[in-house]
Amino acid sequence: MLSVSQWTALIVWNAISVGGAIAIISTVLRRYFGLHIIGLTGGIASGKSTCCRFFTDNSSFCHVIDFDDIAHAIYACGTPTWSQIRLHFPDVLNKDHTIDRKALGRIVWSDRQKLNLLMSMTRWPIFKEFLIRLCLNILYCRTQILDVPLLIEHRLIRAVFCDCIILVYCDRDTQMVRLMRRDGIDPTHALQKMDKQMHIEEKRKLVCRSARNIVVDNTKDVNGTQWQLQQ
Repeated sequence: MLSVSQWTALIVWNAISVGGAIAIISTVLRRYFGLHIIGLTGGIASGKSTCCRFFTDNSSFCHVIDFDDIAHAIYACGTPTWSQIRLHFPDVLNKDHTIDRKALGRIVWSDRQKLNLLMSMTRWPIFKEFLIRLCLNILYCRTQILDVPLLIEHRLIRAVFCDCIILVYCDRDTQMVRLMRRDGIDPTHALQKMDKQMHIEEKRKLVCRSARNIVVDNTKDVNGTQWQLQQ
C-alpha cells in the first residue's frame, strides 16, 4: 500500500506528464504543421454563436471546433461521462435514457458545487475529444477556431493552445436582456446564470492585456459585428 508521500508524488508526476504531453503536442503541431489556433469566447448570451456562424460560413480559411458539439458527443448514451451523470444526477434522464440537458442545466446553474462536480466529470473527456478533432482537422486546414464558452476560465487550453483570443463582448444590461429573451426566463434566473460565469468586464480586462487578442463589440447590430470580424 502506498504511503501519503508516495501518493502525492504519483499525482504530481501524472499531472506533469499530462501537461508535458499537451505542451509537446501543441509545439509539434505549430512548428511542423503550421497550426494557428484562435480562441473564440464570450459571456453567456453575448453573441458568440453569431460570430461562430460567421467563421463557419467562411470555412475556406478556417475550421471551427465547437466545444458545445463535443459536449453533446460525450453525453451520448453508453459513454463514461453519461454513466457518471446517471450516477450523480439520476433525475435528468429522459425515458429513452438520454440526458435532458435543460434539466441538468437547471440543477447545476442553481448550485455551484454541482456545477463544479459536472465540470470535473466532463473536463478531460471534452479535452480528449478536442485533441482528436484538432489532429484530424489539421490535415486539411491550418487555422482552427476554438469555440469555447469558458475559454478564459480554462487556463490550460488558453495558455497552451491559443495563439490569440477573440472575445465577443456586450455590456451586462444587453447581455441580460438577450438571455431573458433567448431562454424565456425572468431577471432573477438570468442573473443567477450570469453570476455563475466570470463577469464579462473581467473577461475583457484579461483579454486586453495582450495586443494579440481582439475584443469584438457585439452590443449593436450584426452587420457591425461582422465588419469587425472581417478586419
